[in-house]
Amino acid sequence: MGEKWGKMCRTVPSLGGTGLSLVSLYNFCQTSLGGTGLSLVSLNNFCQTSLGGTGLSLVSLNNFCQPYSGGTGLSLVSLYNFCQTSLGGTGLSLVSLNNFCQPSLGGTGLSLVSLKNFCQPYLGGTGLSLVSLYNSCQPSLGGPGLSLVSLNNFCEPSLGGTGLSLASLYNFCQPSLVGTGLSLVSLNNFCQPSLGGTGLSLASLYNFCQPSLIGTGLSLVSLNNFCEPSLGGTGLSLASLYNFCQPSLEGTGLSLVSLNNFCQTSLGGTGLSLVSLNNFCQTSLVGTGLSLVSLYNFCQTSLGGTGLSLVSLNNFCQPSWGGTGLSLVSLYNFCQPSLGGTGLTLVSLYNFCQPSLIGTGLSLVSLNNFCQPSLGGTGLSLASLYNFCQPSLGGTGLSLVSLDNFCQPSLGGTGLNLVSLGNFCQPYLVGTSLSLVSLSNFCHPSLGGTGLSLVSLYNFCQPSMGGTGLSLVSFDNFCQPYFGGTGLSLASLGNFCQPSLIGTGFSLASLNFCQPYLGCTGLSLVSLDNFFSAVFNRHRPQFGQS
Repeated sequence: MGEKWGKMCRTVPSLGGTGLSLVSLYNFCQTSLGGTGLSLVSLNNFCQTSLGGTGLSLVSLNNFCQPYSGGTGLSLVSLYNFCQTSLGGTGLSLVSLNNFCQPSLGGTGLSLVSLKNFCQPYLGGTGLSLVSLYNSCQPSLGGPGLSLVSLNNFCEPSLGGTGLSLASLYNFCQPSLVGTGLSLVSLNNFCQPSLGGTGLSLASLYNFCQPSLIGTGLSLVSLNNFCEPSLGGTGLSLASLYNFCQPSLEGTGLSLVSLNNFCQTSLGGTGLSLVSLNNFCQTSLVGTGLSLVSLYNFCQTSLGGTGLSLVSLNNFCQPSWGGTGLSLVSLYNFCQPSLGGTGLTLVSLYNFCQPSLIGTGLSLVSLNNFCQPSLGGTGLSLASLYNFCQPSLGGTGLSLVSLDNFCQPSLGGTGLNLVSLGNFCQPYLVGTSLSLVSLSNFCHPSLGGTGLSLVSLYNFCQPSMGGTGLSLVSFDNFCQPYFGGTGLSLASLGNFCQPSLIGTGFSLASLNFCQPYLGCTGLSLVSLDNFFSAVFNRHRPQFGQS
C-alpha cells in the first residue's frame, strides 16, 4: 500500500512535474504546515521562465529564503511580492535583487530585508520602489547622485534632514513631477540662512509653489525674483509673502495669484475689490460670514466648488429668485462632511432633487430624513446613497425607493440595511460582486435561486461565520457542470469539506485541485474522495475497488 500510495502521489519530472509528492507539495503551499502560502500554480509560475518565473528550482528558491542556507530570511511570498509590480513589488527579478545587494556587483551592500524596509512606509521606509531608489541615486538616470545613506540622512530630522520622504524630495526636484527643477543641493542652500537661503523648510517652500496646496503656482526661482527689488521684485521676503497667504498667520488664506485673479475680471475674477470681497465675508457688514477661501472654493469646480458665481450663489439662497431659502452658511454646512453635511457639492444636491436632471425628485429635507436614523433613515450620507444608485459609480442601478423595499421585511425585503447590502455587492468590501438584482434571483426558487436567504448565503461565504471563503459566484460555478463545475449541490459540497460529516477537511478552494485548466491535478472529486478515503477512512474501499 505504501509503494502504491507513493506512486499515485508523485508527479513525474519528465512530464513537467516537480518530482515532489502531492503531500509535500501540499505542505509546501500551506502556511499552517510550514509552507509558503503560495498555490501550486504560483509556485510553478515562480520556477518557469516561460511563465514569468525566475528559472530557479523550488530547492534553490527555498535556499534563497533560509538564512542557514545563505538565503535572505524572506519567505517565498515576500520574494514573489518583491518581484511582481502588480503586487506592489519592484519589477526586478531575484537575480537583479541579489545584484542590488552585492557591492561586488555594483549593489548597495544592503540586505533585501533592509531594502524592503527602506521601501515600505509602515516600516519607516520611503514608500519608493527599489527601481526608483536606484534611479534616485544615479545621475545618469536623473537622480541627484547621492547614496541611499546620504538620502536617508536628508530625510531624518534627527540627522539634520528635512523630515520629508524621498518620494517628496524626488518629486520636489523633477519638473516632470511638478517639482522645482532644482537639485537637492540647491534646495538645501535655499533653506539655510547660513548659505544665503530663506530659512524656510522644504515643506513650506513646496506648499508655496503648488496651487493645489494653496500656494502661488510660482517656482522657487520666480519667487526669489518676486522678492528681490533688483530683479523687479517686491522687496518682501518669502516669509512675509507666506504670512500674507496663510490664515494661521493672519493672512488671507488665498495665494498671491488667486487673490489677484479673484479681483480681475480679465482673469476670470469677480470685478470686486479686496475691500468689497472682505465686506462680502463679514456678517457685521451684511456679508455671508464665509471667508474668502470658502467663497473661492465654493465657486471653483476645480476645487470641488459649484461652478456658480457669487451672484448666482446669492440667487441660490433667495426664494424670490428660485433659490432654496437657505443661507450660504447652511448650504455650505450641508455640503461639508466635517460640518455634518453630505459631502456633495451644491450642483449634485440640486441634481439630486430634480428628476429632470436624473435626480430622485425628493427635496433636500426628505433626503436628509432618509439619512438620519433618528428620523427612520438609513444612517448613510447622501453621497453614499447617490453612489449606491448609480451604476457608473459602482452602484446597484436601483432607485432609493426599491432599495428601501429591499431592506424592509414588512415590504418583502431582506431585513439587512443598505450598508450590509452595499458590502454584499462590492468585492473590495468582502462582498460577492453580484448586484442586488442577481442576489435577489439567487435567493428565490421561483427565479432559479437557491431558496436560501441573503444572510445564510453570506454566512456560507464568510470563513469567520463558518463559511467556505468562496464567493457566491464561484460556488454557483462549482456546482454547475456547464460552468466546468462538479454537478454536485451546495449541500454535498459542504459535506465534502467538513471532516465532521466524513468529508475531506479540505475547503472548496482546495477542491479546485481537480481542475486541469487551473493548473491542478486533473483528478475528479470522486477520485479525490477515493484518494482520501484510503488514508483517512480505512474501512472504506481501497483504490481500484468499486
